[in-house]
Amino acid sequence: MLLVAFLASSGLASAADANPLGKVIELMDSLTAKIIKEGEDESAAYKEFFAWCDDAARNYREEITTGTTKKEKLEAAIAKHAGDIEASTAHR
Repeated sequence: MLLVAFLASSGLASAADANPLGKVIELMDSLTAKIIKEGEDESAAYKEFFAWCDDAARNYREEITTGTTKKEKLEAAIAKHAGDIEASTAHR
């Protein structure tokens, strides 16, 4: 009886290992898991890159706004000083 159980269990193990359809399904399952993992990794990398792009764009917009404001103030100061120069030279 013990011999029959041993032969049956070894026969089942050999049948599972030798079953090409079972191996194909196993390979497809592992490939599916690998593709899903890679997709999740790529999605995370894309989200990180997208966030970086948003931050960079926001920073550049702020720099442009700050630069434009500074330019306007400097142009106003130049115009004021040019007017002061004209006024001082006109009185001589």
